[in-house]
Amino acid sequence: MGVDRSSRMSSIEFPPSIKIRLLKHNGKIRDLNTVENKEIAGKINAQIEIMIRTKAYNQVLTTLRARLTVKNSIYKKYAEELLREVEIYKDKTSLGDLCIKRVDSMSRSNDLVNEALEKLDLVDINDKIINLDEKRRYVIKMDTTGLKLIPEVVEQVDKLMKEFHRDTEGIIADNMINKMIANKISWIRRHQSYHSDYITAYNEVKRIFSKESTEGLFPRMYAYKGVVLSWVDIQSLGGLYNRVSNYLKESDVEMFDKFETMLMRIRIERKDHRIMMSLDGFDYTGNDNNEVDD
Repeated sequence: MGVDRSSRMSSIEFPPSIKIRLLKHNGKIRDLNTVENKEIAGKINAQIEIMIRTKAYNQVLTTLRARLTVKNSIYKKYAEELLREVEIYKDKTSLGDLCIKRVDSMSRSNDLVNEALEKLDLVDINDKIINLDEKRRYVIKMDTTGLKLIPEVVEQVDKLMKEFHRDTEGIIADNMINKMIANKISWIRRHQSYHSDYITAYNEVKRIFSKESTEGLFPRMYAYKGVVLSWVDIQSLGGLYNRVSNYLKESDVEMFDKFETMLMRIRIERKDHRIMMSLDGFDYTGNDNNEVDD
């Protein structure tokens, strides 16, 4: 007999059982129960509630983007095959003008980052990070994985995916793959505002937590429903680019700008491109520099 997924998930308790450390700040205690900190927690919680309301859209949109861009997806292979014959491929679908072409890559792969570090004489970057002053070596980690398990989010994701698959019916295009690509981009375009609201709330949570736990007496670890905020050592961050960029932002902003410029130069030298698929000029990637991975 199958187990009811919504019943199983409704048994999950939020927030996670995390003990918040009461760290001293100028001889004082970081107590979440003070009037001021309760007000700050209320502001953070309000933004997290926005994230919960828009999480399903963010999750589905991120999934559809990934299906179009993942290395071995049928869509990317299809696009690469098309662009062996032409520089730009177009199809007038009933949802809009589909365009597939190559554009400059924004890759941050480890080999690219390592080459940039070598050219900037920063190969000893790990030693520099280790020797960074302790107060400047810590960055905010915001874990939002718990949001995906909230029953109302799970239910809405299922509803949105069913609506998405129904929308495929009746689309006119040159072939079935074009129909599927156009439908994905069209869905992303129609619901982009919800995703933007999620990103805005996400960034606001980090901003409030960063300010109040640094300048004020707010705890340096906090949890609400499916979100956990904490300060972690830069060395624990996943991805070489994340560690290097966070270090340079904290220690040498001018060098950070040189690092980003060097990455761009190397991409150009390598003729490093990515495939862009757009509908009526709308690029489904959104060029959103505040994109979050959760």
